[in-house]
Formats: sequence, structure tokens, C-alpha cells
Amino acid sequence: MRLGCGPNGPMDIKNHPWFAIVDWDALMAKKIIPPFRPKLTASDDTKYVDSEFTELEPVDSATGESILAGC
Repeated sequence: MRLGCGPNGPMDIKNHPWFAIVDWDALMAKKIIPPFRPKLTASDDTKYVDSEFTELEPVDSATGESILAGC
């Protein structure tokens, strides 16, 4: 099962002890300053993405039906 798709939806994630310090209202209001903001030169700048991933051959993984339909 995909995380956040259980009977309680995203509340399963929001109520997990790992996220206890997150102020979800402030996050949604974009009032939290991120600890790191990358300096990008273009919308497709990948300098912060490891070449292990940028050198992979792209593969179309689309299917006829969405695997997330039940979420």
C-alpha cells in the first residue's frame, strides 16, 4: 500500500512521530524558510542531481490504468 493512502489518508504521515516538529499550517502557508535553497540557472538545471540519475536512459513507464487510482 502506498504511504498516505490508508484509511486515514495523509494524516497517517502527518501524525507520524518523525514529523512531530512540523507546523503543517505554517508549511501550507509557505511561512517556513527552507534550510537550503538551490541556486539554479534555468528550470531544467540538474547540477544538484547526481549523474547516476541524469545519465540513465529515459523509459516510458505509463500504463493503461493509473496504479494510484485507489489513492
